[in-house]
Amino acid sequence: MSLGLVVLLYGLLVPRDRNALLGRMAENLPVRACDYIREQQLPAPIFNTQTWGGFLTWYLPEYPVAIDGRRALYPDKWETDYFRVMKVLAPYQDFAPMIQARTLLLYKQSVMGDALRNLAGFRVAYEDNLAVVLVHDNDTRASSRELRNGTASN
Repeated sequence: MSLGLVVLLYGLLVPRDRNALLGRMAENLPVRACDYIREQQLPAPIFNTQTWGGFLTWYLPEYPVAIDGRRALYPDKWETDYFRVMKVLAPYQDFAPMIQARTLLLYKQSVMGDALRNLAGFRVAYEDNLAVVLVHDNDTRASSRELRNGTASN
């Protein structure tokens, strides 16, 4: 009886269509921002927030992640430096993956997202209600078209 209920709930709650599934995922994951990165072929390497690392590994495999939730994969200092920089307790230049990144994918409502959007050398390439994509100003690949809120603004 309970197994039948689980199967019924699964059938009712899990979208069968890929687009419907991605639409549901987009409520909590940067699906649209990743689509933009892929469509515009923004330059690698990418810097990402830790919580999105696993998703990015699956959804944007052509962009190796800077960090993800697999604790044993990264040295303790790496994680410590990541969290210090993301909370703006240390300059972003203290964390090599941020210096090397040409594209950054961050939570729109984050301390680092706010800090970099107003810092010379970075430009918002895309943002939606969840994510912000920044590129270094010296990267001209995406400079001809800046998207805000998913629409062109020229």
